[in-house]
Amino acid sequence: MTMPWEFGEHPQVEALVANCRHKSGTGVKLSSLKYVNVQVNDMNCIALVDSGAKIGVLSDAVAEKLNAETSGHLNIRGMFSEPRRVPLVNVEVKMCGDAICENVADGMPVVCAIAPFEEVTHDAVLSTDAFSCAT
Repeated sequence: MTMPWEFGEHPQVEALVANCRHKSGTGVKLSSLKYVNVQVNDMNCIALVDSGAKIGVLSDAVAEKLNAETSGHLNIRGMFSEPRRVPLVNVEVKMCGDAICENVADGMPVVCAIAPFEEVTHDAVLSTDAFSCAT
């Protein structure tokens, strides 16, 4: 069903589906979020792999625990926020084969911005490039 609007017609969304296995003709297709178990400087963390990220981001809580040395600053902007100047740190990221990180891959150096995370279930955001290089 379509409804008229100022620029033409647009579909009315009645359902959302998380993947393409549901081949019904209704609904908007959404991508599932990809979370991975990683070690950041040997600390177990959960990272969101973000295809739109240009730089890795660590939560300020994780960065505080790591006591990582600041190597510079960068202005970042979230999707719905104003630009913010944040510190940069150099860390080593290792992919884990399981949730308790018993099977750990070789580490890879990654430059990450430090930012406050609010109401999320992950500790870090990794760009798709960083994830691909680390696996």
